[in-house]
Amino acid sequence: MDGSSWPEVARSALAVWVGAATHDIGFEKDPRNGKVTCEMDPAVDGERANIGQTLHGPDKLKNLTDSLPSAPVQDAKKRQRRRMPSDGRILAMLRQK
Repeated sequence: MDGSSWPEVARSALAVWVGAATHDIGFEKDPRNGKVTCEMDPAVDGERANIGQTLHGPDKLKNLTDSLPSAPVQDAKKRQRRRMPSDGRILAMLRQK
């Protein structure tokens, strides 16, 4: 499935799930309120690759591909104002029935 397949998926009876994942690497103090929160690995592209590798296999997914949207998010800041750079690709997975 490539990026051009999404309009067909949206018009079909397939359920589409959208999610996000982070890799927590510890704990840190939230500067906004002083409470303890998780510390996220700023290498978000690595976590996308990890999810793809973990779920890849003929018994789990029918298709797995990544694509670059026309307006990708390539730089974001988390609540502690730490930069979270990304190449902006998204991972699309089609589950086995």
